[in-house]
Amino acid sequence: MNTLQATCAHMLPICLLTAAVVSLAEAEPYEVDPGINGVTVHGRVKLGAPLKDTVAVPVFRDSEFCGDTTLSDAPSVDPATNGLSGVVLSIQGIEKGKPLTPSDSPVTIEIESKACRFSPHLTTTLVGASLEIRNLDPILHNLHVRKDTRYGPTVMNVIQPAGTRSVQKPFGEAGFLDVRCDVHPFMGAFIHVFEHPYYAITDNTGQFSMTKVPPGVYKVSLWHEQFGFREKTVKVPPGESLSLDFELTKEAHPMVGKPAR
Repeated sequence: MNTLQATCAHMLPICLLTAAVVSLAEAEPYEVDPGINGVTVHGRVKLGAPLKDTVAVPVFRDSEFCGDTTLSDAPSVDPATNGLSGVVLSIQGIEKGKPLTPSDSPVTIEIESKACRFSPHLTTTLVGASLEIRNLDPILHNLHVRKDTRYGPTVMNVIQPAGTRSVQKPFGEAGFLDVRCDVHPFMGAFIHVFEHPYYAITDNTGQFSMTKVPPGVYKVSLWHEQFGFREKTVKVPPGESLSLDFELTKEAHPMVGKPAR
């Protein structure tokens, strides 16, 4: 037993209290402060490497409804700007800022099983929001949500036979969530749950915008289905908007399983 272990053996309550205080300090919640003046951070994410080709995926169950094969989901690239859609960006480390939502109304997002697809394929939301799960197909589906990766710990698993009512489930913590149907493994979707309002998804031209960002030095996290997670440190100046352009390439290794925050 080393000195630290021996000390904690005699002072266990104090050691546990210290660990709890450190844990609380590390998990400081986001605070709304309308008095903070922020700026708009905007820009475009461009494609810097070829995307994977869309491939036909065989269907082994319910092929009479889903078809013998289905095409894998393919993000779009704007031919005029090379802008990449479906990139999730978030600014990490902002402790105080604008309200989480424009209103106090409860936030609910939906995922539908429709034509053997999850719709939408990609979505973002906040801690405390609810997920409404709906099966519109005449066959059984289930929505199996795991944290961090396809093989991570289960967050929720909802079985929905045809014709059943929608089900609502709350999001209790931030993170990156992988959604699959265990009955039809080719069905997939992704949810990013944040504990702050500074996030965005690029549009069909690769553009994004985040408003009322407080000045400071932060890390910007980028995620794309085919590239994984990337990070870049940026400085947001006071009193003026900031334009940022990013390029996603295959050279940098994606950060697998990094949770949204």
